[in-house]
Amino acid sequence: MRCVRVVGVDPGLASMGLAVVEFKEGGPELLSLQVVRTKPPAKKLRLRQADHDAERVRLLVAALAKQITPDTLAICYEAPAGGRSARGAKALALCVGALVALAELHKIPLLSVSPQELKEKL
Repeated sequence: MRCVRVVGVDPGLASMGLAVVEFKEGGPELLSLQVVRTKPPAKKLRLRQADHDAERVRLLVAALAKQITPDTLAICYEAPAGGRSARGAKALALCVGALVALAELHKIPLLSVSPQELKEKL
């Protein structure tokens, strides 16, 4: 059996959870678990908010890209449950858009999983 990896993502602009799980004959093994945090601007923005958000997404994508190897089978992200503010929805859309681009770049599937589905499987 070939060893494969799945990268799990809990997306967000302020912080993003990353987990890397490797599946091999002995069963799944958690290889990495981290939270990547980005900071809001310390002072009044000199850039437009959209520019600052794009920079935060770039930092998050850079951290995620380091976790993808040739053995990575898929990127799986937690889809939000419940309502979101307009700002929260925008932040999630930016993160998911970046995940789509990264998955396409590496030619691997991007899977959305609800929190309920995760709880049922774990």
